[in-house]
Amino acid sequence: VTLMVFLFCGWLGLNRRRTVFFSLLIAGFYTLAAGADAPLTRAYFMSVCAVLVYLFHRNIGVFHGIILSCLIILIINPVSLFETSFQMSFLATLGIVMCLSSYEISYKWPRWVQFFAQLFLATFSAQLALLPVFTNVFYKVSWIGLLANMILVPFASFLMALCFLFYYTSLYRKRQEKKKQKKLNKFKS
Repeated sequence: VTLMVFLFCGWLGLNRRRTVFFSLLIAGFYTLAAGADAPLTRAYFMSVCAVLVYLFHRNIGVFHGIILSCLIILIINPVSLFETSFQMSFLATLGIVMCLSSYEISYKWPRWVQFFAQLFLATFSAQLALLPVFTNVFYKVSWIGLLANMILVPFASFLMALCFLFYYTSLYRKRQEKKKQKKLNKFKS
């Protein structure tokens, strides 16, 4: 959600501070709307740390923001280090960040090929980083996730954007109805 808002704000030409503000606000709203369970809250906190690093122009990257969020969580609750969901959240995120920052997709490829290549790399790196947890905790590895994510991630992103659009249009429609009602009330009186 944070990256989608960053992309949208980039299209609008908003400055760095406004982009960070809107991305954290909307991602926070999404986290609350989706239930604010531990993995979502942890992911939001990772986003906050990574985006704040971006905001303050520090000579460090997203990787350092994620490590910072990990350290803060461990200082607050050291026992979370032994929770499977904590391990999976950080291993998957670090795997994705390390892979996508180390491997560049050819810019000569068409955009849709670049998108699916990056999606494959992100999914593969997350699966690879989670391999120790999968084998130790679940005693199996599911490689069907690679194929499923190639279909489900774009579809979920499309559905999420569609839901935001429907929500915005419903708010706009309600506002228009209120204006009509006020005009009608003025006319009646």
